[in-house]
Amino acid sequence: MKLLNIPQTLSQKNLFGVMGVLVTMATLDVQAQQLLTRKGLEPLEKGHIDLTHIYADGKWEVFLAVDEEKLLPIDDPVEGPGIPSLAPGDNVMVAADHAFPNGSRIDRAEGSEWDFLGVGPNEPLWWIPQTNWNCVWPGIIVRGPFARYFEDDPRINATDDWVTLHLRDVRFTGISNDGDYTTSKDGYFSTWNTSATRGVTTWMASSDGIDETDAYFISGTLGHAHFTWGFSRRGIYEIDLQVTATHRVTGQLIASDIATYHWAVGAYAQWLTGYFSTQSLLDRSLTGPQSDPDGDGFVNLHEYAFDTDPRIGESGSLSNLEDITTPQLLPDDEGVMHFCYGRRKASSSPQIQYFHETSRDLETWQPMSEDGMRIEESLRSQWEVIHLPLPESPTERHYYRVRVILDS
Repeated sequence: MKLLNIPQTLSQKNLFGVMGVLVTMATLDVQAQQLLTRKGLEPLEKGHIDLTHIYADGKWEVFLAVDEEKLLPIDDPVEGPGIPSLAPGDNVMVAADHAFPNGSRIDRAEGSEWDFLGVGPNEPLWWIPQTNWNCVWPGIIVRGPFARYFEDDPRINATDDWVTLHLRDVRFTGISNDGDYTTSKDGYFSTWNTSATRGVTTWMASSDGIDETDAYFISGTLGHAHFTWGFSRRGIYEIDLQVTATHRVTGQLIASDIATYHWAVGAYAQWLTGYFSTQSLLDRSLTGPQSDPDGDGFVNLHEYAFDTDPRIGESGSLSNLEDITTPQLLPDDEGVMHFCYGRRKASSSPQIQYFHETSRDLETWQPMSEDGMRIEESLRSQWEVIHLPLPESPTERHYYRVRVILDS
């Protein structure tokens, strides 16, 4: 943990021995610097979004069609100018880490029919329901000259001009089963539907591997549908999907290119999407909580915990005293010194915990007394400012820090 310098505006000279500085530096190479550049697109947090696949003139067009007012329309090659659509690979959809219905987090139900989710009964699961709600609501659209045929998949057993949406791969970066922040397969992705007559119909589930049965069938006649999305843990997901159908005239199989869709599940993952391009989100050397891509000695976890920019060196320096963010020592109106910092409110589901600690040698740390601690509202939404009074005239040198832990 980097311990910040005392503000030089303080007049008590003995205070410079109270708080130490631990700084590590790193060099950022050119390729890493390029990956940090954002494309200027905001994460997709709300609104109806369709994974759109249109076959025309011998080729597929694949894009995200959105009807969220905050997103600016761009020219779409299929529908024409002014249609709001976005390239899948350049965007991130968000599963908000709040309890449902204000967010996506629920507890998995009991019953073996839910084992495909990859989490146990009553364990947390992040889901996007098949019905409309107050967060992001993705569906699928297909259009084209599709042939009718009988689909003998036991989940279908019907004739229609079927289009198949295949799951090809899932890549996950987050805290793994072993407790490490890593790129792995143990963040599981699933899709399903529920109905009163058929119960649970599982379409895709990466928890038992991925094969041709991991597919969703959509009627080309209807051309639009929704299913439920599920994620087993917090982190960044890259999901590869591909559409296939039979051409009505030629009878040939027509297959789209594989499109990659990004999801941010949890508060830390969502924060990353505001600073890092989709091309770098799964690069844990850049986005890991202990990574320091801008080389300022302030790792990503601390940049997240104290609301600083992970791409700009020295962003962990002391903030304007009107808006306290990073840890610092400040006197109150009566001259009593306080250890102060801004932290994310627990009500925002920040996925982190803050611990106040003190040491005399920078090796052995003990919890700080929180007697007299004052919590004030911050000027920033979902933030608060902590004021911890320090002992008067300490006889020995002391160091203070905030230790931050990222929850899995």
